Amino acid sequence: MAGLLARPADRVLRGGVLHGYVHHEDAVTVVRGRIRTSTHISLRLGLPVPLEVAYNDNVADVPENQILLGPDLAQSLPDVGLSTVRLLRHLAYRLVDVAPARPGAPLPIWRPTRLYERYVPALRLAELLLSGASLQQIGTEVVQMDGFILNMAQVFERFLTRQLTTALKLYGLRCAAQQQHRLDRRGRVPFQPDILGYRGGRPIVVIDAKYRSLNSSPPAEHLYQLIAYCTAFGLRQGHLVYARGHYRHRAVPDR
Repeated sequence: MAGLLARPADRVLRGGVLHGYVHHEDAVTVVRGRIRTSTHISLRLGLPVPLEVAYNDNVADVPENQILLGPDLAQSLPDVGLSTVRLLRHLAYRLVDVAPARPGAPLPIWRPTRLYERYVPALRLAELLLSGASLQQIGTEVVQMDGFILNMAQVFERFLTRQLTTALKLYGLRCAAQQQHRLDRRGRVPFQPDILGYRGGRPIVVIDAKYRSLNSSPPAEHLYQLIAYCTAFGLRQGHLVYARGHYRHRAVPDR
């Protein structure tokens, strides 16, 4: 979501930062705008200064920029890509005088007009991020965004690595993902198991993540791959983990 917002927000600000008139009522030492005569008399009791005035100031701190800047906080979240963080930082530099909307707080009210039509797609995405919502392919509300591609096999592998890292830490195990090793003694055949579990600096379990549904016995090539990993590390056990399926957990003993 941070990446989906950062790119359109950057494009929007290339066309210039939106400014708007904000009404102020203040006490000043020089005349600015309109003197609030009755208020001045009642508060100042005849003193000439400070003057109670009302004026409109043309500033960038308007609801649209406040909403657009709010997701800048996403750059501090874990696993946000470096390119996205850079775009979000640039967004903050361009809107340095703007007070950002805060996640979970009521959003400032804005109304789309032709004056800032270019802002609307980025604002819709920013509102989603600030409210903790996301996107789906079905529904009645349409949100315009950039297209993107996800490698779901990598997403599943990273999810599994994070979950196992947390769960196995309780048992004194450390998880490492995609470490490069050599299959043969001469080191000519490299391989990268998805996840290795270590205890005391020594691998004790290997896990291979498969982003596919399993409703019958694992394919032979998956078993051969796992056996090769176990052989290379001298392990008696390895695990194949599938994204979904109705096939019950099954152990395949060696001969």
